[in-house]
Amino acid sequence: MRGTYGKSSHLYRDAGGGHISAANAIKGYLETEHHITIITLFRQVLGWVDPIQLLTLQRFSLDNWYNYFVRKKYHRMINLIALFGVYSFFFLRPLIEWLILNCLKKEKPDIIISVVPVLNGAIGAVAQKLNIPFIVVPTDLNTWWVTRYLYAKTYKNFLFTLFFNDPMIWQQFT
Repeated sequence: MRGTYGKSSHLYRDAGGGHISAANAIKGYLETEHHITIITLFRQVLGWVDPIQLLTLQRFSLDNWYNYFVRKKYHRMINLIALFGVYSFFFLRPLIEWLILNCLKKEKPDIIISVVPVLNGAIGAVAQKLNIPFIVVPTDLNTWWVTRYLYAKTYKNFLFTLFFNDPMIWQQFT
């Protein structure tokens, strides 16, 4: 696949060191031969539909809270926030897809690489609408967050990567 695509958009969230590190590592590997655009999904595209920003009148964001709870090691709160995000984004999905679609129409990428844990369903649907190859690179061991509402599994230009072999996860894609 190396050398095939000229312009890629790389989507990530500004939450947790793993997402940021993965985004920077992928960019560092690909940028010598490709034009890479890194899009901070929540800040640049979805900021005003962030449920935490709505509840706190934009004083805090989902990513702010996530990062705060990671630093404090409040693991149960992290899971509650992630669960809240997954279900609230399910109801906001048409709007989220529209916002992502508008962003990607402007960017015009040849490929989309996502390290975003909770919105790959919406990103995959947009990639399929635009017929753009879509790669998901999970940064967490628990891939439930990554595969939740991910309907792109049947999309011929979809690739899901894992850094370990787990037959139960691969079973979701057969």
